Amino acid sequence: MAQPFLSVIVPAYNEESRILAGLDILARYLRGRGYTWELVVVDDGSTDRTAEIASQWASSVEGARLLSIPHRGKGSAIRHGMLNATGQYRMMCDADTAMPVEYLDSFIRHMEEGFDIVIGSRQIEGARRFGESPLRHFLGRLFNKAVHALAVRDFQDTQCGYKCFRGDVAEKLFRMQRTDGWGFDVEVLYLAVKNRLRVLEMPIDWYHRKDSKVRPGVDSLSMLRDVFAVRLRAMTGKYNAPSGRPHGPQGAGQSDQEEAKVDQENRGKCGDVNGATRSETYRLAIVIPTYNEAQNLPALTERLFALPLPETKLIIVDDNSPDGTAEVARNLKPQHGHKLEVIERKQKSGLGTAYQVGFAKALRDGADYVLQMDADLSHAPEYIPGLLQALDEADVVVGSRYTKGGGVDGNWGLKRRLLSSVANMTIRHATGLRVKDATTGFKAFNAAALRSLNLDECRCKGFGFQAEVAYACQKNGHKVVEYPITFYDRAHGKSKMSLAIILEAMWRLSLLRWRRPA
Repeated sequence: MAQPFLSVIVPAYNEESRILAGLDILARYLRGRGYTWELVVVDDGSTDRTAEIASQWASSVEGARLLSIPHRGKGSAIRHGMLNATGQYRMMCDADTAMPVEYLDSFIRHMEEGFDIVIGSRQIEGARRFGESPLRHFLGRLFNKAVHALAVRDFQDTQCGYKCFRGDVAEKLFRMQRTDGWGFDVEVLYLAVKNRLRVLEMPIDWYHRKDSKVRPGVDSLSMLRDVFAVRLRAMTGKYNAPSGRPHGPQGAGQSDQEEAKVDQENRGKCGDVNGATRSETYRLAIVIPTYNEAQNLPALTERLFALPLPETKLIIVDDNSPDGTAEVARNLKPQHGHKLEVIERKQKSGLGTAYQVGFAKALRDGADYVLQMDADLSHAPEYIPGLLQALDEADVVVGSRYTKGGGVDGNWGLKRRLLSSVANMTIRHATGLRVKDATTGFKAFNAAALRSLNLDECRCKGFGFQAEVAYACQKNGHKVVEYPITFYDRAHGKSKMSLAIILEAMWRLSLLRWRRPA
């Protein structure tokens, strides 16, 4: 499929009452344009019927598609949409169509004049606001003053929900963007200024909707917290490290000399065991062991293959699941072809051996990077681009609940939280592991690092295999970093974890330090 001229990204959270009308307006307008387009709706874990309505609508509209992600906030939804979109230009639009859709032509016209980013503004000369309360307007201006003082001074309206990016610029900025909440706009514009991009602030008409999701008091404080976080990251140099390169001959806003400097810096980092950095054409293998995951597998594969990744192969290793998981996997194969491999084992032989089989297959097939994850949707696939990005400076990346920024599902009770924390703490102290999340099953490996491990030495066949692999990586001197994730409750089915399994793993792992090499 040829690259569309324009991608329109619409974030949505609990928008069932108005999503359909807004999408119809956008689609009717785009059909009348003389260019190719795609419309990407990103449902941010809505608890109402938003995803269902958008899915039905998208299935009947050529060029439209729905992406569903766990709820983290508008910043997360926009980032996911921008990195999944493929357009030459990428436009974010609010679901409430508060700006007349006819302004899209003006955005495109200015982009074609050579700007890297065009942002809609409700504040500069020529802009008009309709229906906004004095209190909301006052709080908005107060927030803008804080933005000027703490982050970026160049713009009168950072929070308008209508912004257009050149495709390569979107790739660069949104791979660096970390804010999941309302304040993400400030971070993106700060990064744009830092990278000396050409940004135009364009006046628009804007109509306040009474059913707006923004709560002026509470959300203003949340956005202010996000701005402080941007300032802190800037002061501590968090934005200085390369965080992904845009597609195209040259990084957005960079001179040839600066680009060469970045290349030189990248070559000096630990992108893999041989010191090389991740290219744009790498081969990725995702290994997923399954046992009674028939209900979860279709949704998982859909979300995985919707990710903006190059050549990706999914390897499913099933342990003769009685619920027909292997059959479900086989039925998915015609849809995905060579991208999906199903390995069926005759009996339940344990999580550890399933990973060993999957890893061996991935390495034989020539994968550059190998990623492991659970099949029950407790590991959100949308974290994968971030995990892979972190491999630019590491050999192994661990998706961690217990590093700063990580967490667990809000539905977890106190007993489950304590059990998980105590198990991790005990294993870390017994083995000397430095990673905070020793038992996570969400990891990304450089192939060379994975190949260097002697997995035949692993004694744990189940839960403890995760910590044993982390220990082997540390013992072999590989650089292991933790990437913050939220660990969600499984979507369907029953957890296979039990106290007995944890105690057995803790006993076996406690012997690691005294084990002699084979």
